[in-house]
Amino acid sequence: MQIQHSHFATNASLRTALKRGLARQAMSHAAQAEGDVAALVRISTNMRPNAKAMQRLAQQLASRKGVVKVAKGDEGLVVFVRNVCQIRNQIDQQDLFTETALVYTRFAIRCLRTGVGYHVSRASFCLHALERLVERSAIALDRPLLPVADQEGMRVLRGLAQGRDFTESGDHFIPAAANGVWAGGVDQAALDEDWGLVCKDAAGVPLFSVRTFLSEDEMRPTVWYSWKQEASDR
Repeated sequence: MQIQHSHFATNASLRTALKRGLARQAMSHAAQAEGDVAALVRISTNMRPNAKAMQRLAQQLASRKGVVKVAKGDEGLVVFVRNVCQIRNQIDQQDLFTETALVYTRFAIRCLRTGVGYHVSRASFCLHALERLVERSAIALDRPLLPVADQEGMRVLRGLAQGRDFTESGDHFIPAAANGVWAGGVDQAALDEDWGLVCKDAAGVPLFSVRTFLSEDEMRPTVWYSWKQEASDR
């Protein structure tokens, strides 16, 4: 007997049963195809401002493992890279806890008179956040979760770059590709030393730490209103 996805896509108990397995599978698949960010930075230092050279570089970067997407930016290229990282959470330089997270990094790369410049931002998804996406959204249950997470990672990073995030009662929210919002906080993250980059801001680069996914049913009224207002302004 073959069961069609449409028959159980809205089954809440089934989503609850499958959420952990799908989230762990996504983490496992991502760990097997991690991006080598240091190598990507080395390759991109060869960027030249002419169109043909830019196209060749884009193709070269897109072929690398762990690269989710390469797109043309306003002045150069925008590269999205995926990794699985151990995130150490600190307050006032005191360690709180460490967790495994699916981390997406956005590099906006452009040519400068003195070389190549990088604008870096990051987004991390803990296992709990991925589980809540499965449980509370209408994403397909008969397909791998990682491609869905890739789209969500890019959505969060684009939202940060375009100022589409909003705050309510000290929490940060960014509209998701799925019908809902990602909730978390904006932190600062240090650059990995082996990337060979120097951060102008001593505090580090912006990191949106995603803690959970909220569908319409889980949103507070003020969050729902801000989410709808952001969608209407887009």
